[in-house]
Amino acid sequence: QLEKKAHMKWQNMWKVLPWLLADTSGVPVQDPSAVQGLLLLFEGGRWVWPGIRENFQRRVALPLPKGQEMNVTLKTLTLDPLSFTIEDFFDKASAERMIQLAKPKLRPAEILTQDSQKENA
Repeated sequence: QLEKKAHMKWQNMWKVLPWLLADTSGVPVQDPSAVQGLLLLFEGGRWVWPGIRENFQRRVALPLPKGQEMNVTLKTLTLDPLSFTIEDFFDKASAERMIQLAKPKLRPAEILTQDSQKENA
């Protein structure tokens, strides 16, 4: 019924993923009546942390092997495009190593203007 009401019959033609109903941790919800609290509905069927507002911060537990978790802070940088920083993900030495490995492969991005001329950003 919901599929008909939402005109999702075009999904096959457009190769669009179905909706995803999830709790605030991103866990898919099959039975909304069994959940208390806030539910989030995503078009495209993919979980995305909501941006809320710029500089909004939330603590997130990331799963690690052997049932362990790593707590990080997810901070909204911008809403459009939606982007985040993840604090406490790397220690300083690991972050410096990642930069050292990536630096030789960095180059200016090529962008197209409305005039379709390539420019370097």
